[in-house]
Amino acid sequence: ELELLARLALGPEREFSGEELRADLAAAKETDWAASTLWTRVSSLRKAIGAEHLPSSSRTRGYRAVGIGTDVARFESAIARAKADPDGAIGPLAEALSLLRGVPFANVPTGTFTWALEAGGLATRLTNEAYSAAVDLARAAIAAHKPALAGWAIGKARLIVRDDDVLLEKLELDAAAASPENSALARSWAALKARYRAKGKKVPRSLVDYYRRLPRGSGS
Repeated sequence: ELELLARLALGPEREFSGEELRADLAAAKETDWAASTLWTRVSSLRKAIGAEHLPSSSRTRGYRAVGIGTDVARFESAIARAKADPDGAIGPLAEALSLLRGVPFANVPTGTFTWALEAGGLATRLTNEAYSAAVDLARAAIAAHKPALAGWAIGKARLIVRDDDVLLEKLELDAAAASPENSALARSWAALKARYRAKGKKVPRSLVDYYRRLPRGSGS
């Protein structure tokens, strides 16, 4: 029922046919869902959330969710506002990223939510949008001399990018260079080197050169 509710709620204003829902929800199951199985699931869900949120279907109308908000919708609304007003994007981008708690759909049970996890599907789109939003916010925060906010944005990006990422590492150095603390850049560089050393790797030459070109102790 939870997956069924998510499928409906993440397609606001859309009506799903019974065939669509059965195909999506049974995609990774050992057996196909019969029409009666879907009817039983829908009936159980309707009792749980109320008929006002899951109206009855008919031969001409499919299944739809009504009046159910999602973090996905809130996230995408904030991203849209940021794109519509680049000069005032910091607030909406921070609002969007505050909803991010990890890789979208990463912890769902095996064999579920295949409709979201398919190649190029919802999970991939949300992950890409979140990474872009984090990078955009970090850059905007650095330009506005808000290194703490930039660091927070980079931390959000690292929730979904666990491997070495030169772009994020350069942004970390930029944020440290923008800090009013004279030692911030040195500490950031030391932490970066320690991460690479812990993995038995050398810091890429491009990062070494980038670090050397940054201003020291200027707070700008």
